[in-house]
Amino acid sequence: MNVIYTIDKRNDMKMVYTIIKSDDSSDNWQRAKEMGISKKLFNKIVASSSYNEVKSEINELYNTKLLNDKELLLSKRKLYQSNWNLINDIFEQETERIVGMKWKYENYYVIVSLFHRGVSNMLGNTVYLWIYDDLDVHLRITAHELLMTHLWQFFYKNFPKEDINNNWNKYWSVNEITTSFILGLESKLNSLWSDRMKGYKNFLQNYPQLGEIRDLLVNKYKKRSSFKDFIDYGLSMFTTSKM
Repeated sequence: MNVIYTIDKRNDMKMVYTIIKSDDSSDNWQRAKEMGISKKLFNKIVASSSYNEVKSEINELYNTKLLNDKELLLSKRKLYQSNWNLINDIFEQETERIVGMKWKYENYYVIVSLFHRGVSNMLGNTVYLWIYDDLDVHLRITAHELLMTHLWQFFYKNFPKEDINNNWNKYWSVNEITTSFILGLESKLNSLWSDRMKGYKNFLQNYPQLGEIRDLLVNKYKKRSSFKDFIDYGLSMFTTSKM
C-alpha cells in the first residue's frame, strides 16, 4: 500500500459539513469549536438542508485559515509524508498479519486538513489529519484512521451489510477499541510510536462511553483464538451492554 499525503480544499471543506450534520456520538459543537467555527455558522450548518447553503461561509473560513497557515500546511504535508514513509512497510505487513486480510486499495490518501483532527473512511481510501499535530502525534493518529478503514472492510466482508448499517454504532465502537488495541498492544506496531503515544489507555478519550467495555475486552484481545473470534465477542458485549 502507498500512503499519499495531499492538500484538498474541496473535500476538506465538505467534511466540515459532514461532521457537523452527523449523528456521531461525540459532541459536534465541541468539534466545531476545534475547527474554528463560530456558533452562528454552526447553527446555520445544523439548520441547513444542503451543503450548498453554507458553502460560501465555509469557503470564507477556509481561505482565512489558509491565509494564516499556508506555509505550515505545505511544510506539514512534506514532513508528515517523510515521517510516514519510515514505517509504511511495517504497518502494512503487521496489520495484514493481525487482521488476516490484505489492504483493499493500492493507494490511500491522507488529506492534510485545516479543520479535522482525524477522520476515517468506512469503505473508501481517504482519511483526514490535522496540520497542527506534532509529528509523533500525527503518526499514531494517521495509523489509527487508516486502520479503521481497513477494519470497516473486514466487517463488510465478514458480516451482513444490513446488520452493519442497522447497528452502525456497535460496529464503530468495536472498530475504535480494536484499532487502539492493535496499535498499542502489538509489539512491532507499538514500537513505532514515541513514548507518549504508546499503548492504548490514553486513547479514545473523546469517547468516554467506550472506556468500560474497552477495559473488559483487553484480556480477550490478548488471549484471542482468532481475530474474528475477538470481533464476534466484542460485538456481543455491545449487544448485551446498557450502552
